[in-house]
Amino acid sequence: MNAILLDSYSLHSLTASQPCQTRSATGLGFPQVRLDQYNRPGTHGMTVAHNLYGGRTITLDGTIRGADRTTFMANRAALEAAVSLRLDSVNVPIARTLFLVDLDFSLYQVNVVTKSFQCELTSPTMGKWQLQLEATDYTLESQTLTSVTSFLPQSGGVTYAVTYPVQFGGSSGGSVTASNSGNAPAFPLVTLYGPMINPVIANDSTGESIRLNLTLVAGDVVAVDMKKRLIVQGGTTNRMGAFISGSKFWAILPGLNNLRVGADAYDVGYATFSYREARLGL
Repeated sequence: MNAILLDSYSLHSLTASQPCQTRSATGLGFPQVRLDQYNRPGTHGMTVAHNLYGGRTITLDGTIRGADRTTFMANRAALEAAVSLRLDSVNVPIARTLFLVDLDFSLYQVNVVTKSFQCELTSPTMGKWQLQLEATDYTLESQTLTSVTSFLPQSGGVTYAVTYPVQFGGSSGGSVTASNSGNAPAFPLVTLYGPMINPVIANDSTGESIRLNLTLVAGDVVAVDMKKRLIVQGGTTNRMGAFISGSKFWAILPGLNNLRVGADAYDVGYATFSYREARLGL
């Protein structure tokens, strides 16, 4: 790795001289797989009910140094503070972000919580440490957030799909093309901006869609989080009750995906699809 950071704390750098360096990193390859399985009653074999990716345990081993005893103790304290537990008011873990820069200078990130940390003193000014982190997602995501915007079809006019950075053309009728150059599904955050009645957001490349029994007026904003499977209006109001039967949360698969927004009425609303390209491992 060229660089590893936990939030803003640098755990490793090939180019910068710093007190903390990582000597080895494991758990960044193919994610763990979990099986729901049971023996077949009264006969041979077993049944696998589910075959799913789990989280991943990332183990980092490294050193922490100081020019003198006082500096070393300050550096070790800073490392301990950087990896310490973060909890909310009811002791639910608050994830940190592990940022990774590989040898090709590709940038990835994953949300993690601290599982364990040990630091063994090897001299008055040096210590060897091991940090174990639990990643809650099975993919490693790009640090670049990609957003594409699709407007509702215009009655009797022309629809423009806008991709940031701006690229005109290539879509019409409320649709836009999203690219995922990784090898794992990318789960977008879809933001709907009113006015629109009974909006639908679809990935036509997979045939999956979400339709909402919901009327949005100008100024209304609804966020559909495909990863967390949540629908929230105005940042606080739960709109899962608007989820119409037959709808399904979906992902942007590797390659090109045709995304679409539609509605029963109005033609001035629009949707943004924000996502990070994803990989199964490095």
